[in-house]
Amino acid sequence: MMLIFPILYTLSFVFSLIALSKKEPSGILIYIIFGLPIYTTSLTICFISGYKNIIPFLQSFKEIIVILTLIIVLYNFKRKIKLLLLDKLIIGFIIFSLLYLLLPLGSYSFNEKILAEKSLVFFYLLYFTGRFFDLKKIYLTKYFYYIFLVSLLSTSVLLFEIINNTHLQTKTGYALFNEYYYGSKPEGSYGLSWTFERTNGLKRFASFFSNPLEYAASTLIVLPLMFGLYTTHKNKIRINKLGLMVLAATIITIIFSVSRASFISYLIIIYTYAIITKKKLLLHIIHAALLLFAFYLIVQINNKGIAQFIIDSINLKDSSTVAHITEWIDGINALITHPMGMGLGESGRVANAMGANIGGENQFIIIGVQIGIVGLFMNLLIYAVAISTPYSWIFKLQGRERKLCIAVLLMKISFFIPLMTSYFESYTYISYISWFFTGLLINMIDRKIQTKKSIMHAAKN
Repeated sequence: MMLIFPILYTLSFVFSLIALSKKEPSGILIYIIFGLPIYTTSLTICFISGYKNIIPFLQSFKEIIVILTLIIVLYNFKRKIKLLLLDKLIIGFIIFSLLYLLLPLGSYSFNEKILAEKSLVFFYLLYFTGRFFDLKKIYLTKYFYYIFLVSLLSTSVLLFEIINNTHLQTKTGYALFNEYYYGSKPEGSYGLSWTFERTNGLKRFASFFSNPLEYAASTLIVLPLMFGLYTTHKNKIRINKLGLMVLAATIITIIFSVSRASFISYLIIIYTYAIITKKKLLLHIIHAALLLFAFYLIVQINNKGIAQFIIDSINLKDSSTVAHITEWIDGINALITHPMGMGLGESGRVANAMGANIGGENQFIIIGVQIGIVGLFMNLLIYAVAISTPYSWIFKLQGRERKLCIAVLLMKISFFIPLMTSYFESYTYISYISWFFTGLLINMIDRKIQTKKSIMHAAKN
């Protein structure tokens, strides 16, 4: 029965290849949407089912489908390439980071550095896939609905976990897989890893995703897409029964995956949406809630005194909080000591696999430790422009372009807090979707700019 996951994962790849063979590059989204959420679960089930030999092939599907699609998209791109600011920043970051493959920095081998470089820049290939995509060959609403379907399916599995009070990962060989491939022995109260529980022992569920943090972060894709899809050009929300079901699914996910970063980001999405669409009632409700919270803080301070309140607030009894702060301090110290960076692999996935990670609880610090302050600044600039660009265009676009603009803007804003507490781009499902849609939006904006220039040029002549 559990083999259904690797079977579905393989089928998503096959269907994507079939679509590509028919010159339908949007087929890559079949694999991303239906394959990547169950990627880790599929590998672990293959491992305990005696199919260890096929795991490397399953792992290679990500690279094969992305590179193949990008080649097809670029081959069929007929317009003159006009690079916009975000394009230039991403290309500059890729070139800059590639230089660190040649520099004699770090303690890792060239092959290990290549793996580190891949984790730094590979997801940008999805950006360029969307950036040079033929806009006539994608029906966005269909893929929005596919993402909603995955959300509903994952919530169904989550409800099964809750009813049985058991993590799905205890049945899939998650712990054995991690110990065999990564040397990570089972940890925590449930024989998995500490990620699957809070300090007080409260279970955190992941459904069929790789871990609870990625599962929680998936709502930061779904909710923006919902707001984008169901918002009319007059900023009215026209939500159907499916939309209400998906909204309920995201709420259940946020509650039972127990991720503080994603929960705060979820609320930020709602608040940002209320601002950009001028939802005064929703804003009043949020502001009233904030006032109540402020009143609660005042009462607490009055009861305990300001000194005791501050001490209680920063009391580092939570091991997760301690881990974040410790890693941040180590990473910042490394940045101060090595402003040019310590070399590829010295932080992030490669270093973590070697048990020698530095600053591994913050994506920006992870990048800075490896390729220095310049690389860190370039990455921050990329995210700033990825937010400012859709914000500057949101009131200039109509139809599906505006729907995508709303979704991308809300996604990128909501990602900032998880970026500060994890290597967020390692969540491939979320990373691939967000960067593909970002590239697609910039593609649409570029078309608008070129069309406007053509009209102006024609008018002058």
